[in-house]
Amino acid sequence: MRLLIISRCVLLVLMTLTLTEGQRQPPIKGKLCDKSFRNPFSQVYNSERISAIRILVGSCTYDVGVCPAGTCRYNIYRHKYCPDDGIICPVEEIREVDCGLFGNRNVSYVTHCACCEDNGITVVGTVKDFSTLAPLSDMSVSIDMDEIGTTQSEGLFTTTIPATTQVVIQATDPSAEYIAAVKVIDLPATYRGTLNVEIRMIKAAPSVTVDPNVDNILSISGNPSDAEQGVAQLLLSANSITDMAGNPYTQDVQISITAPSVEDPLTDEIGQFLTSDGEALLSDGILNVNLRTVSGAPLTGEVVFRVRQGMALWLLDEATGRWTLAPTTNVNRRKRQVSLTDDLLTQINTGNWYNIDKIPGVPRCYFKARVFYQNPADAANSATFTPGVVAYTPNNERLRLYFPYTSDLDNTCFDARCLPFDPAFPNNVLARSY
Repeated sequence: MRLLIISRCVLLVLMTLTLTEGQRQPPIKGKLCDKSFRNPFSQVYNSERISAIRILVGSCTYDVGVCPAGTCRYNIYRHKYCPDDGIICPVEEIREVDCGLFGNRNVSYVTHCACCEDNGITVVGTVKDFSTLAPLSDMSVSIDMDEIGTTQSEGLFTTTIPATTQVVIQATDPSAEYIAAVKVIDLPATYRGTLNVEIRMIKAAPSVTVDPNVDNILSISGNPSDAEQGVAQLLLSANSITDMAGNPYTQDVQISITAPSVEDPLTDEIGQFLTSDGEALLSDGILNVNLRTVSGAPLTGEVVFRVRQGMALWLLDEATGRWTLAPTTNVNRRKRQVSLTDDLLTQINTGNWYNIDKIPGVPRCYFKARVFYQNPADAANSATFTPGVVAYTPNNERLRLYFPYTSDLDNTCFDARCLPFDPAFPNNVLARSY
C-alpha cells in the first residue's frame, strides 16, 4: 500500500445529531441487557456476502468473498434497546479451484455472513526492562485502572476485555525499583481477537540524599546534584517535606529524579502527549520524582519547579494516558536575562510523572489521504487505516500527533499543525506523512 497526501481540508464540519420524537432511543445498559426474553426482539442476522476477487496464482482469480465489518445482534432475545452483542463474521467452506496449467488451488469461500458472539479482546502482554529487555515478574498490571494481577516469571500477563477503541495499560513496580509505565493503544472499532502488547519499564534513577531542614536546589537531569545541568530545576525549601499524614519530616530524604530525554523512545511508554482536550504538547522536559525516607517510606511536600518563561507543569493522568495541568502558583518571575525565569510552586507526590510543557502556538490544519492497493481487488474489502505523521517545530522539537482509525479516508480530515502560511515559503509546514 502507498499513502499519498492529496489535499488539505480547510474546513472541518461538525454535525450534532439530536434525537427527535419517533427516533430510536440510544442503547441502554445494565441488568436489563443481561436478561433474555421469551419473544425475539429482532431477526437472526443474515447478510449478503461482498464480492472479492483474489489472485490465486498467475492469472488465476476467484471470487472468495468477504463480509461487511461491524457489529450485530447475536442474542435476538435481548431487549431491542440494548447495544449489539455480536460481530459480523463469515461462514466459509473450502472450495477447489481449477487454475489450468497451475493446477488446482484450495480456497476459503465465504458462502454468507452471520452474527457471531462478540468475545471481545484478549490482551496478551509482556513487561520488560527497557534497556536489557529482560522480562520483569511481579509487576502490577491494570487496564483502564482495573487491576488484573501481576506478571508471571516471564513477565507475562493476559486478560480478556470488552471490545473498545482504546486500551490504557498501567504497569507499576511494588518495590519502586522501576518507574510506572502507562501505554495507550488505539484500535479500530472492529478489532477483535488477540492484542499482543510489550511494555518496557525503566529503573528509577539513583537517589541523592538531601537535608530537608535547609534549602536545596536540584537539576532535572541525570546528575541532580549539579544545579547547572538539565532544562529546569527543582527547589526544595527548608522544612517543606512532610510524611503522607502531613507531619513535618526532618530526617534525611532520599530523592530520585528520573528524567528521560524527550526524544527517547521510552516516552512512548508514558501515555500520549496530549492534553485532556486533545491538544498536542511540546515537551521541554519529562520527569518522575521519588521522595522517600531512608527506610523507603514515601514522602510528599511543596516544591518549586524553576522553568523557562511561558512553560506550564503537567501531570500524567494514568487513567486516560493524557496530561492535565498540575495545580501551581507562579511565586516568582526572575529577570528575562536568566534562562529559567518562572518559579512554579506545587504539591509533589512520589511516583507521579510530570511534564514541563506548553501547547504549541501554531494553528490547526487538516489533510486527507488516499490509499492505493497493489491488488485492485482489495479495494472491495472494508479495511481501516491510520496515517503515521512525524512533525517538528522550526526549533527541531518533536511534536507527537495521534490519529484515529478510519475506513473512509476520502471523507476523513486528519488534524495536524501548520505554520502561518507565507507565500514566500509555500513548503513551510510542520507535518510530514508516511
